[in-house]
Amino acid sequence: MSPVLTEPTKQFKECEESDQNYVPTIDLHDHNYQSAKNIVINTIQKYHSSNITRVRFITGRGNHTNSNGERAILYKTFPKWMSDITIDHLIDSYIQCNGFYLVILKSSDELEKELENTFFDINIIKQEASDGGDEAQLILGLMYLDGEGVKKNINEALKWLTKSAENGNVNAQILMGQLCFDGVGVNIKKKDARAFHWFHMAAEQGDVNAQLIVGHLLYEGKGGNKNVNEAFKWFEKAAEQNEVNAQFIVSRMYFNGEGIHQSNKKASKWIRRAAENGHPDAQFILGRMYAKGEGVKRKNAEEAIKWFKKAADQGHLEAGIITEIYV
Repeated sequence: MSPVLTEPTKQFKECEESDQNYVPTIDLHDHNYQSAKNIVINTIQKYHSSNITRVRFITGRGNHTNSNGERAILYKTFPKWMSDITIDHLIDSYIQCNGFYLVILKSSDELEKELENTFFDINIIKQEASDGGDEAQLILGLMYLDGEGVKKNINEALKWLTKSAENGNVNAQILMGQLCFDGVGVNIKKKDARAFHWFHMAAEQGDVNAQLIVGHLLYEGKGGNKNVNEAFKWFEKAAEQNEVNAQFIVSRMYFNGEGIHQSNKKASKWIRRAAENGHPDAQFILGRMYAKGEGVKRKNAEEAIKWFKKAADQGHLEAGIITEIYV
Protein backbone atom coordinates (compact mmCIF):
# COMPACT_ATOMS: atom_id res chain seq x y z
CA MET A 1 0.00 0.00 0.00
CA SER A 2 1.40 3.36 -1.01
CA PRO A 3 0.32 6.55 0.76
CA VAL A 4 0.54 8.99 -2.07
CA LEU A 5 -1.41 12.13 -2.62
CA THR A 6 -1.53 15.40 -0.71
CA GLU A 7 -11.02 14.48 2.65
CA PRO A 8 -22.44 -0.38 12.60
CA THR A 9 -22.37 3.33 12.08
CA LYS A 10 -24.33 6.25 10.77
CA GLN A 11 -26.03 5.19 7.56
CA PHE A 12 -24.93 6.57 4.21
CA LYS A 13 -26.65 6.41 0.85
CA GLU A 14 -25.11 4.15 -1.76
CA CYS A 15 -25.67 4.33 -5.49
CA GLU A 16 -27.02 1.10 -6.90
CA GLU A 17 -25.21 1.57 -10.19
CA SER A 18 -22.21 -0.62 -10.95
CA ASP A 19 -20.73 1.81 -13.47
CA GLN A 20 -16.94 1.80 -13.25
CA ASN A 21 -16.92 5.60 -13.01
CA TYR A 22 -19.09 5.57 -9.90
CA VAL A 23 -17.13 6.22 -6.73
CA PRO A 24 -18.93 5.74 -3.39
CA THR A 25 -18.59 8.81 -1.20
CA ILE A 26 -18.58 8.58 2.58
CA ASP A 27 -18.96 11.82 4.53
CA LEU A 28 -17.09 11.74 7.85
CA HIS A 29 -18.15 15.20 8.96
CA ASP A 30 -19.41 15.44 12.55
CA HIS A 31 -17.82 12.13 13.55
CA ASN A 32 -15.23 11.98 16.28
CA TYR A 33 -11.88 10.27 15.77
CA GLN A 34 -12.85 6.73 16.78
CA SER A 35 -16.24 6.78 15.07
CA ALA A 36 -14.73 8.00 11.79
CA LYS A 37 -11.93 5.44 11.95
CA ASN A 38 -14.45 2.63 12.46
CA ILE A 39 -16.47 3.85 9.47
CA VAL A 40 -13.36 3.94 7.27
CA ILE A 41 -12.25 0.44 8.27
CA ASN A 42 -15.74 -1.06 7.90
CA THR A 43 -16.27 0.62 4.52
CA ILE A 44 -12.94 -0.53 3.06
CA GLN A 45 -13.60 -4.08 4.23
CA LYS A 46 -17.10 -3.88 2.73
CA TYR A 47 -15.92 -2.87 -0.74
CA HIS A 48 -12.89 -5.13 -0.93
CA SER A 49 -13.37 -7.95 -3.46
CA SER A 50 -16.23 -6.03 -5.12
CA ASN A 51 -16.20 -4.42 -8.56
CA ILE A 52 -15.83 -1.01 -6.95
CA THR A 53 -12.13 -0.31 -6.46
CA ARG A 54 -12.21 3.31 -5.30
CA VAL A 55 -13.91 4.94 -2.33
CA ARG A 56 -13.86 8.62 -1.42
CA PHE A 57 -13.89 9.72 2.21
CA ILE A 58 -14.79 13.35 2.88
CA THR A 59 -12.90 14.66 5.89
CA GLY A 60 -13.10 18.38 5.24
CA ARG A 61 -10.12 20.70 5.59
CA GLY A 62 -10.72 21.75 9.19
CA ASN A 63 -13.04 24.69 8.53
CA HIS A 64 -15.69 23.21 10.80
CA THR A 65 -15.63 21.47 14.14
CA ASN A 66 -17.11 18.06 14.84
CA SER A 67 -19.50 17.16 17.67
CA ASN A 68 -16.60 17.17 20.14
CA GLY A 69 -15.33 20.58 19.08
CA GLU A 70 -12.33 19.09 17.27
CA ARG A 71 -10.97 20.77 14.13
CA ALA A 72 -9.06 19.15 11.22
CA ILE A 73 -8.52 15.97 13.24
CA LEU A 74 -9.82 13.63 10.53
CA TYR A 75 -7.93 15.28 7.67
CA LYS A 76 -4.65 15.12 9.57
CA THR A 77 -4.96 11.60 10.97
CA PHE A 78 -6.58 9.80 8.02
CA PRO A 79 -3.21 8.66 6.54
CA LYS A 80 -2.40 6.80 9.76
CA TRP A 81 -5.55 4.71 9.41
CA MET A 82 -4.39 3.43 6.03
CA SER A 83 -1.65 1.47 7.81
CA ASP A 84 -4.09 -0.23 10.16
CA ILE A 85 -3.37 -3.96 10.19
CA THR A 86 -7.03 -4.77 9.43
CA ILE A 87 -7.06 -2.96 6.07
CA ASP A 88 -3.45 -2.33 5.01
CA HIS A 89 -3.42 -5.46 2.84
CA LEU A 90 -6.65 -4.40 1.09
CA ILE A 91 -5.35 -1.06 -0.20
CA ASP A 92 -3.24 -0.29 -3.26
CA SER A 93 -2.84 3.42 -2.52
CA TYR A 94 -4.65 6.51 -1.38
CA ILE A 95 -4.79 10.02 -2.74
CA GLN A 96 -5.01 13.12 -0.55
CA CYS A 97 -7.10 15.80 -2.21
CA ASN A 98 -8.73 19.08 -1.25
CA GLY A 99 -10.85 18.08 1.75
CA PHE A 100 -11.16 14.41 0.94
CA TYR A 101 -9.17 11.23 0.40
CA LEU A 102 -9.56 8.81 -2.50
CA VAL A 103 -8.69 5.25 -1.47
CA ILE A 104 -7.78 2.81 -4.24
CA LEU A 105 -8.57 -0.78 -3.30
CA LYS A 106 -7.19 -3.99 -4.73
CA SER A 107 -9.81 -4.97 -7.26
CA SER A 108 -10.07 -8.69 -6.53
CA ASP A 109 -8.45 -11.65 -4.81
CA GLU A 110 -7.06 -12.67 -8.19
CA LEU A 111 -5.36 -9.30 -8.70
CA GLU A 112 -4.05 -9.35 -5.16
CA LYS A 113 -2.46 -12.76 -5.72
CA GLU A 114 -1.06 -11.63 -9.04
CA LEU A 115 0.55 -8.59 -7.43
CA GLU A 116 1.87 -10.70 -4.57
CA ASN A 117 3.43 -13.15 -7.02
CA THR A 118 5.08 -10.48 -9.14
CA PHE A 119 5.66 -7.63 -6.74
CA PHE A 120 8.91 -9.00 -5.38
CA ASP A 121 10.34 -9.89 -8.78
CA ILE A 122 11.53 -6.45 -9.73
CA ASN A 123 12.95 -7.73 -13.02
CA ILE A 124 9.52 -8.84 -14.24
CA ILE A 125 7.96 -5.52 -13.33
CA LYS A 126 10.80 -3.56 -14.93
CA GLN A 127 10.50 -5.59 -18.12
CA GLU A 128 6.73 -5.08 -18.34
CA ALA A 129 7.20 -1.38 -17.60
CA SER A 130 9.91 -1.09 -20.26
CA ASP A 131 7.59 -2.84 -22.73
CA GLY A 132 5.10 -0.02 -22.25
CA GLY A 133 2.66 -1.55 -19.79
CA ASP A 134 1.02 1.37 -18.03
CA GLU A 135 -0.05 -0.70 -15.00
CA ALA A 136 3.49 -2.05 -14.56
CA GLN A 137 4.83 1.48 -14.93
CA LEU A 138 2.43 2.65 -12.22
CA ILE A 139 3.42 -0.20 -9.89
CA LEU A 140 7.13 0.40 -10.51
CA GLY A 141 6.69 4.11 -9.88
CA LEU A 142 4.88 3.43 -6.61
CA MET A 143 7.60 0.99 -5.56
CA TYR A 144 10.28 3.63 -6.08
CA LEU A 145 8.09 6.24 -4.40
CA ASP A 146 7.62 4.08 -1.31
CA GLY A 147 10.90 2.19 -1.32
CA GLU A 148 9.05 -1.13 -1.38
CA GLY A 149 11.11 -3.87 -3.03
CA VAL A 150 13.60 -1.29 -4.30
CA LYS A 151 15.64 1.55 -2.86
CA LYS A 152 13.51 4.67 -2.59
CA ASN A 153 14.23 6.95 -5.53
CA ILE A 154 11.98 9.93 -6.22
CA ASN A 155 13.48 10.60 -9.65
CA GLU A 156 12.87 7.01 -10.78
CA ALA A 157 9.39 7.15 -9.28
CA LEU A 158 8.53 10.29 -11.25
CA LYS A 159 10.06 8.80 -14.41
CA TRP A 160 7.81 5.73 -14.35
CA LEU A 161 4.72 7.47 -13.05
CA THR A 162 5.07 10.02 -15.84
CA LYS A 163 5.36 7.26 -18.44
CA SER A 164 2.27 5.56 -17.02
CA ALA A 165 0.33 8.82 -17.01
CA GLU A 166 1.39 9.62 -20.57
CA ASN A 167 0.21 6.15 -21.58
CA GLY A 168 -3.25 7.00 -20.33
CA ASN A 169 -3.31 5.47 -16.85
CA VAL A 170 -5.87 7.54 -14.95
CA ASN A 171 -4.58 6.67 -11.49
CA ALA A 172 -1.07 7.71 -12.53
CA GLN A 173 -2.41 10.96 -13.97
CA ILE A 174 -4.21 11.80 -10.72
CA LEU A 175 -1.15 10.84 -8.71
CA MET A 176 1.11 13.02 -10.84
CA GLY A 177 -1.35 15.86 -10.45
CA GLN A 178 -1.20 15.72 -6.68
CA LEU A 179 2.57 15.22 -6.61
CA CYS A 180 2.91 18.37 -8.70
CA PHE A 181 0.64 20.22 -6.29
CA ASP A 182 2.96 19.12 -3.52
CA GLY A 183 5.94 20.49 -5.46
CA VAL A 184 7.56 17.08 -5.96
CA GLY A 185 9.93 17.13 -8.93
CA VAL A 186 8.59 20.38 -10.37
CA ASN A 187 9.47 24.07 -10.23
CA ILE A 188 7.45 25.58 -7.40
CA LYS A 189 6.25 28.39 -9.69
CA LYS A 190 4.92 25.88 -12.21
CA LYS A 191 3.46 23.30 -9.83
CA ASP A 192 -0.18 24.39 -10.15
CA ALA A 193 0.00 24.50 -13.94
CA ARG A 194 1.59 21.04 -14.10
CA ALA A 195 -0.95 19.67 -11.66
CA PHE A 196 -3.76 21.06 -13.80
CA HIS A 197 -2.22 19.39 -16.86
CA TRP A 198 -2.39 15.91 -15.30
CA PHE A 199 -5.79 16.32 -13.67
CA HIS A 200 -7.17 17.62 -16.96
CA MET A 201 -5.89 14.52 -18.78
CA ALA A 202 -7.68 12.28 -16.29
CA ALA A 203 -10.82 14.40 -16.48
CA GLU A 204 -10.91 14.11 -20.27
CA GLN A 205 -10.91 10.33 -19.86
CA GLY A 206 -14.05 10.59 -17.77
CA ASP A 207 -12.61 10.23 -14.28
CA VAL A 208 -15.23 11.79 -12.05
CA ASN A 209 -12.80 12.81 -9.29
CA ALA A 210 -10.51 14.54 -11.78
CA GLN A 211 -13.49 16.34 -13.31
CA LEU A 212 -14.44 17.67 -9.89
CA ILE A 213 -10.85 18.77 -9.19
CA VAL A 214 -10.51 20.47 -12.59
CA GLY A 215 -13.76 22.30 -11.95
CA HIS A 216 -12.42 23.62 -8.66
CA LEU A 217 -9.08 24.63 -10.20
CA LEU A 218 -10.76 26.56 -13.00
CA TYR A 219 -13.23 28.17 -10.61
CA GLU A 220 -10.42 29.30 -8.29
CA GLY A 221 -7.98 30.21 -11.07
CA LYS A 222 -5.28 27.78 -9.98
CA GLY A 223 -2.99 26.39 -12.67
CA GLY A 224 -4.12 28.99 -15.17
CA ASN A 225 -6.62 31.77 -15.67
CA LYS A 226 -9.87 31.67 -13.74
CA ASN A 227 -12.67 30.47 -16.01
CA VAL A 228 -16.04 30.03 -14.35
CA ASN A 229 -17.73 28.96 -17.59
CA GLU A 230 -15.25 26.11 -18.10
CA ALA A 231 -15.47 25.26 -14.41
CA PHE A 232 -19.21 24.81 -14.74
CA LYS A 233 -18.76 22.44 -17.69
CA TRP A 234 -16.51 20.15 -15.66
CA PHE A 235 -18.70 20.31 -12.57
CA GLU A 236 -21.66 19.36 -14.75
CA LYS A 237 -19.78 16.41 -16.29
CA ALA A 238 -19.03 15.12 -12.80
CA ALA A 239 -22.61 15.76 -11.69
CA GLU A 240 -23.94 13.75 -14.61
CA GLN A 241 -21.82 10.84 -13.35
CA ASN A 242 -23.67 11.05 -10.05
CA GLU A 243 -20.92 12.87 -8.14
CA VAL A 244 -22.96 14.30 -5.29
CA ASN A 245 -20.69 17.26 -4.45
CA ALA A 246 -20.65 18.31 -8.10
CA GLN A 247 -24.44 18.03 -8.22
CA PHE A 248 -24.70 20.42 -5.28
CA ILE A 249 -22.21 22.85 -6.86
CA VAL A 250 -24.06 22.79 -10.19
CA SER A 251 -27.34 23.54 -8.44
CA ARG A 252 -25.84 26.61 -6.75
CA MET A 253 -24.24 27.81 -9.98
CA TYR A 254 -27.57 27.56 -11.80
CA PHE A 255 -29.27 29.39 -8.94
CA ASN A 256 -26.66 32.19 -8.96
CA GLY A 257 -26.14 32.25 -12.72
CA GLU A 258 -22.42 31.50 -12.41
CA GLY A 259 -20.87 30.19 -15.61
CA ILE A 260 -24.32 29.45 -17.02
CA HIS A 261 -27.62 31.23 -17.59
CA GLN A 262 -29.56 31.51 -14.35
CA SER A 263 -32.29 28.88 -14.05
CA ASN A 264 -34.28 28.17 -10.91
CA LYS A 265 -35.81 25.15 -12.61
CA LYS A 266 -32.45 23.52 -13.31
CA ALA A 267 -31.15 24.56 -9.91
CA SER A 268 -34.08 22.74 -8.33
CA LYS A 269 -33.45 19.67 -10.48
CA TRP A 270 -29.84 19.38 -9.34
CA ILE A 271 -30.52 20.19 -5.69
CA ARG A 272 -33.03 17.35 -5.67
CA ARG A 273 -30.57 14.92 -7.24
CA ALA A 274 -27.90 15.89 -4.73
CA ALA A 275 -30.38 15.50 -1.87
CA GLU A 276 -31.50 12.09 -3.12
CA ASN A 277 -27.83 11.04 -3.25
CA GLY A 278 -27.34 11.99 0.38
CA HIS A 279 -25.83 15.50 0.36
CA PRO A 280 -26.87 17.01 3.74
CA ASP A 281 -26.81 20.66 2.62
CA ALA A 282 -28.89 19.77 -0.43
CA GLN A 283 -31.35 17.89 1.78
CA PHE A 284 -31.68 20.91 4.04
CA ILE A 285 -32.25 23.27 1.08
CA LEU A 286 -34.82 20.91 -0.44
CA GLY A 287 -36.62 20.79 2.90
CA ARG A 288 -36.65 24.58 3.01
CA MET A 289 -38.01 24.68 -0.55
CA TYR A 290 -40.93 22.48 0.47
CA ALA A 291 -41.47 24.51 3.63
CA LYS A 292 -41.69 27.77 1.66
CA GLY A 293 -43.25 26.39 -1.51
CA GLU A 294 -40.35 27.69 -3.61
CA GLY A 295 -39.03 25.67 -6.54
CA VAL A 296 -41.62 22.95 -5.95
CA LYS A 297 -45.24 22.57 -7.04
CA ARG A 298 -46.63 23.58 -3.65
CA LYS A 299 -45.85 23.78 0.04
CA ASN A 300 -45.64 20.40 1.68
CA ALA A 301 -44.86 20.31 5.38
CA GLU A 302 -44.55 16.53 5.42
CA GLU A 303 -41.96 16.55 2.63
CA ALA A 304 -40.14 19.44 4.26
CA ILE A 305 -39.82 17.58 7.56
CA LYS A 306 -38.72 14.42 5.73
CA TRP A 307 -35.78 16.21 4.12
CA PHE A 308 -34.92 18.18 7.24
CA LYS A 309 -34.76 14.90 9.13
CA LYS A 310 -32.51 13.30 6.50
CA ALA A 311 -30.13 16.25 6.76
CA ALA A 312 -30.28 16.21 10.56
CA ASP A 313 -29.44 12.51 10.62
CA GLN A 314 -26.17 13.43 8.88
CA GLY A 315 -25.31 16.09 11.43
CA HIS A 316 -26.70 19.21 9.74
CA LEU A 317 -27.10 21.64 12.66
CA GLU A 318 -29.91 23.88 11.35
CA ALA A 319 -31.88 20.87 10.17
CA GLY A 320 -31.36 19.28 13.57
CA ILE A 321 -32.80 22.31 15.36
CA ILE A 322 -35.85 22.38 13.08
CA THR A 323 -36.38 18.65 13.51
CA GLU A 324 -36.24 18.91 17.30
CA ILE A 325 -38.92 21.60 17.24
CA TYR A 326 -41.37 20.05 14.78
CA VAL A 327 -40.86 16.29 15.04
